[in-house]
This record gives sequence, C-alpha cells and structure tokens, in this order.
Amino acid sequence: MEGKHKERTVTMNKKSNLQTPEGFGCRPINPKWCKTCRFSHGTPPFEDTPEKSYCMIYSKVDGERKPPGVYYDGEECEYYEKD
Repeated sequence: MEGKHKERTVTMNKKSNLQTPEGFGCRPINPKWCKTCRFSHGTPPFEDTPEKSYCMIYSKVDGERKPPGVYYDGEECEYYEKD
C-alpha cells in the first residue's frame, strides 16, 4: 500500500511542474486607473479596494463587473475621476 502513495505523490509533483501555454488560465489584473479613482473604494467586501472587479460604479448589487479592458489591460474607464 505504501508504494501506491509514493507513486501518487510523484504523479502529483509531475503535474504541478507542467508548463502552460501563454494566455492559458487566469489573466493577471492591471486596474491601473482604479488606484487613483474616487469610485474605487466602495462598500466591503466586494467594492472596497481598487484590485477587486467591482467598485462604486460597477457594483456587485447590479451584477456588473469592471470592463475587461479596464480590469485586465489597464485602459482608462469612462467613469474615471481622480480622487
């Protein structure tokens, strides 16, 4: 029985070392403009930091997230106002 566990551990380690192709999996966030926007700090727990996908304009209550270009690519939001 001990042999099965060792083999399974080795298999799991091999899987964790796999290289994934570019653009596969989670995209890194880049809410560049959100960091200085007056709407970036809303109510906790969903809208309280610029790094989250919701803010005072794009709220969790409305079910609308920040646009992908703004959240992932660092584009300026149409509602941006300097804090």
